[in-house]
Amino acid sequence: MKDSIILIIVFGLLFLGCTQSNPETSPMGVPPPAPAGPIPSPETSPSPVEPPAVSSETSPLQHSPPTYQGERIAGSTTPYLRYNEADFNRARSEGKTIYLYFYATWCPICAAERPDIFSAFNQMAYDNVVGFEVHYNDPETTDEDRAITRALGVPYQHTTIILNDEGEEAYRSLSPISSGEIRSAITEARS
Repeated sequence: MKDSIILIIVFGLLFLGCTQSNPETSPMGVPPPAPAGPIPSPETSPSPVEPPAVSSETSPLQHSPPTYQGERIAGSTTPYLRYNEADFNRARSEGKTIYLYFYATWCPICAAERPDIFSAFNQMAYDNVVGFEVHYNDPETTDEDRAITRALGVPYQHTTIILNDEGEEAYRSLSPISSGEIRSAITEARS
């Protein structure tokens, strides 16, 4: 007798579970009736509401930030990327202000400066600036890193260079600089 009652309860629970698991059906497991009238075509469907326009007076962004191929290390609006030639050339052709930091994994000054660089790029909201971390004489150094290092005449790691929107060198520092100094130098180079 107990086995029969348990079996009835189990089947009852299974039946209830099956009929209530689909939100597209009624409690009895029957699909709801189809809506009356024709199904709207894309031409007759109402258009989505456009978001309000954001003027450059109310926002530092004039358009959405571009996406780049390289690994993003920091920054959401103002990207700080692992250097690669394709992204660098794209930034130059788009007239971006370019921040370059020559980094070595074995360098204690580089390790100490890196959090300041990340902080600066995480705080900036410029869509016309892009930063690159270029590896300098460490196990991660690529041929592209070596080429830009030679082209800019970088003597050693922990060198900072900023190129203005015309591709001209606007700033160079061989000394450690703080997050605030990085933002100030980039702001000045943008002017």
